[in-house]
Amino acid sequence: MLRAAAALPSIGLLLWLCPGCDQPAPRAAVQGTVLLDGSPLQYGFVEFQPELENEGPAVMAEIHNGRFSLQKEAGPGAGAVRVRLHGRARPPVELDDPRAVAAMDDETAASLDAELLPERYHMRSEIVEHLHEDRLNELSYQLTSD
Repeated sequence: MLRAAAALPSIGLLLWLCPGCDQPAPRAAVQGTVLLDGSPLQYGFVEFQPELENEGPAVMAEIHNGRFSLQKEAGPGAGAVRVRLHGRARPPVELDDPRAVAAMDDETAASLDAELLPERYHMRSEIVEHLHEDRLNELSYQLTSD
């Protein structure tokens, strides 16, 4: 009990020496396009994962008809982010809709997770973007399936 009481002043000093530590990491607004072999990627999602000193959150945005967008409040952390792109043959199905799930056959269920893009765009992605907090970050990706 005495140890815990003795530690309280140290914790207070640490918080006093760390101004801004309780502030959330800055975020960035993003929008962009994704083309696959010259045509808009119909369905998929893009992941933004913090890199280096970026302490912001990892987030995902859905791709519909080759476009994605995230407002700043829901966007990735400002700074360096690794981008991972995923493509799907079909739009997502709301799995909490019992009628949609019941109507799925095995082929449909399997196609929901079938990845259209080569691993170099997701599992082994080397795409790194530097996002700015103070402006809309416009991104464009021209992908190939080979």
